[in-house]
Amino acid sequence: MREMILKQLSEAPLTSEQLRDRLIDVVDPMTLRQVLSDMVRVGEIEKVPDYEKRKFLFRLKTRS
Repeated sequence: MREMILKQLSEAPLTSEQLRDRLIDVVDPMTLRQVLSDMVRVGEIEKVPDYEKRKFLFRLKTRS
């Protein structure tokens, strides 16, 4: 599932709802939330605020 999430995020940053809508056939929402939080915790992806949408976006971690 991590590979599917990374593939989706490689195209553009997405909210958790957008990811859920794209992956609903493959995974249940609670599992998706758990995997997203694990990926943020280990640094695979970033969770950044989108002030216009008033939501958080998930995106690939930027290299510094």
